[in-house]
Amino acid sequence: GVREGAQDHLEEVVEGNRRVLNARLTDAIFFLEEDRKTPLDKRVSELKEMIAQEKLGSYYDKTLRLVKLASRITSHLGRSEKIKEKVKEAAHLCKADLITQMVKEFPSLHGIMGQEYALQSGKDQEVAQAILEHRMPRFSGDGLPRTEAGAILALTDKVDTLVGSFWAGFTPSGAGDPWGLRREAQGIVEIILDKEWGISLDYLIRESLKLYGEKTTGVDLKVKEFLRARIVGILKERQIKTEQVKAVLKAGFDNVVDVVKRGDALRSAATRPEFKEEVIAIVRLVNILKQAEEWGLMIPDHVKEELLQEKEEMNLYRHWKKIEPQLEKLLREQDYLQVYQILSTLTHSIHDFFEGVLVMSEDKTLRLNRLSLLNKIGKTFLSIADFTELQVK
Repeated sequence: GVREGAQDHLEEVVEGNRRVLNARLTDAIFFLEEDRKTPLDKRVSELKEMIAQEKLGSYYDKTLRLVKLASRITSHLGRSEKIKEKVKEAAHLCKADLITQMVKEFPSLHGIMGQEYALQSGKDQEVAQAILEHRMPRFSGDGLPRTEAGAILALTDKVDTLVGSFWAGFTPSGAGDPWGLRREAQGIVEIILDKEWGISLDYLIRESLKLYGEKTTGVDLKVKEFLRARIVGILKERQIKTEQVKAVLKAGFDNVVDVVKRGDALRSAATRPEFKEEVIAIVRLVNILKQAEEWGLMIPDHVKEELLQEKEEMNLYRHWKKIEPQLEKLLREQDYLQVYQILSTLTHSIHDFFEGVLVMSEDKTLRLNRLSLLNKIGKTFLSIADFTELQVK
């Protein structure tokens, strides 16, 4: 122990601490022996009497949701039936230690004792490990689940807590966060990134909401916006500037792994000496597409080569067709820095196009064909980020 102040009567202080610790350890031994008398799976039904929150129901209700949601997520990730069964069993058991005397007395041991009691009940090692890991990370800087089953269950548990809380109307306000929802949201993002799962946030939120009976409008959007704030923090921790964060998020953030890769790529691309000139060309292209959208123009999917008249539009089209197959491959691989570097070779061709071609021609056929060409290029740039969010001087 640590004592502030004078050094007097230290022996008495030590003896007092020893008595307190001995009493606590004696209690712990008693709790452990009593808890061992009942197998963990026999305790699950007792969770019906333990209310998590009035609107959200009991911990038994939560257990049923975890089993269903964990099963769906495991299948969605394409994992084997063997892993799926382990995840389902761990989901069924992971809250059962809340009933034990040990966890009631020492709540921070939730999950830790679950693992211990699962092993003593003869459960599979991977199931027990998943029970231990299902609350990770418990706090900032805590470790992440190491096993596949543990990570899936931890993700499931946090998604259920976050979505359920928003569904019930318990949303953090200001500095107040009594349900620890910021920590849960942070854990969701960190687990997905650590495992490099290309899983959709919309999918997770939607599947979780299905398990709550009464529908509440707008919950999905609120939850996703809450997760967005956690993603912003992670991007800034990676030294990605605020305007770059806005640019990549505006291009979408449903896939957390994807948005971080795009953020890293944009941060690196922005160090190029030619970046300013490249962005000017990109923004000019994107802005004319936005104008066409505002006018309600229906841009064709395919460019008709026979309608290309000016040499500048022919040059841009040929340059695009030359690099298009390579870009498609790199996009599938999420190699966004390489995508940008190849796209940037179009910069001079784009500038020449705007100098030599009247995009908004009076001839509707020519106008739409030119917009179709720009749209193909623009969509690829916008798959990385919305470059109109960048300030270049």
